[in-house]
Amino acid sequence: MKKTLYIHDSTDYNIKIDGPSLLVSKKNKSPRRIPFPYIDFVYINYREIVDEEIIKNLVRFQKPAVIADLYKKDSFHLIPVTESGYFNEIPQRLAVKSEEKRKAVQMYIKQRNRQLQIIAIKSFDKNLSKALITHNFDNRDYFYYLMKFCNNERKKFFNTRRKFTDLFIGLINVVSIEESINPNIGIINDKKRLGFVYDILCVIDPIMDTLAAKMISFKSSLDLYYNNWPNERGFKTIIYLFESGKPIFSKLILMYIKEIKSIILGK
Repeated sequence: MKKTLYIHDSTDYNIKIDGPSLLVSKKNKSPRRIPFPYIDFVYINYREIVDEEIIKNLVRFQKPAVIADLYKKDSFHLIPVTESGYFNEIPQRLAVKSEEKRKAVQMYIKQRNRQLQIIAIKSFDKNLSKALITHNFDNRDYFYYLMKFCNNERKKFFNTRRKFTDLFIGLINVVSIEESINPNIGIINDKKRLGFVYDILCVIDPIMDTLAAKMISFKSSLDLYYNNWPNERGFKTIIYLFESGKPIFSKLILMYIKEIKSIILGK
């Protein structure tokens, strides 16, 4: 499986295109040469401002990139243009105009999301998840139990979840592009930039909830945060949790994308 290139605090790094490779160097250290085919996307945390040359090189790199503020919720997402210059986006655009297909996709997202919510709740309370399988519950109920689990660490939870969201956006971009899906054209979130990505995020929200909740529940969580934001050690923990589940996350995202494609193509 391809690897994600993680950079914590871009002020310490220099990133350049060098032939068929990305040349990454950190202050006072020898540069690393990373061949293009080895990377799926790039994730950068920045403290002040990202060097313009780094952004230019990432655009030339032709891979999705996530550029996230170290201690804020702001993030910027770069999407490469395909070799032909466009995506096969006609089915997506037609589906947006079809009320029947939009409703079908919306119902699909709701059903898949509920399945993941039940699995997520199991990580909060196993007995509770068994009870909810046989009872109706809505998003408000789910959110109530999630916040109950987070207790007094809600700021840490939401800030951590923000970091996981950026990582999943990068991964969804990668899989969407591989499937010739335009990440910008959502079927439900059709008014948003990265609309299709947000359609998939609506399905997998509980996965990000589970990862963020798991991290704030670690016994060592006090050492992972600075002003309720993940510090460098916290950032490494986020990477570890994301990479540990990445093979499964990638397969799930691919399955959801293929199933939504099947709906919009009328198969």
